[in-house]
Amino acid sequence: MSMGATLTDPKYYDVVEATWPAAGKRRLGPVTLRDGQGGGSRVSAASVEGPASEAEIEAAEQAMRAMGQDCLFMVRDGQDELDAQLAARGYLVKDPVN
Repeated sequence: MSMGATLTDPKYYDVVEATWPAAGKRRLGPVTLRDGQGGGSRVSAASVEGPASEAEIEAAEQAMRAMGQDCLFMVRDGQDELDAQLAARGYLVKDPVN
């Protein structure tokens, strides 16, 4: 992130969640898993609050596979550590949002 970048106001994450909700969601440690039921990548993406260990990311991946979903994480502004962890696991950027 460049030094001049502004962070997204967290209320916009809540707006997206409210206007296009997942069919279900549950917490697994610091990870929120979403059951998108084919509704698109945004409603199927897991999100992480705070730091996540490699074991917690692996558990989230296993849970997403068990739900019949692709392993997909939403990386929010300021989550550079999570972004680096996922990149090291072979994840690529998909559907970036400005």
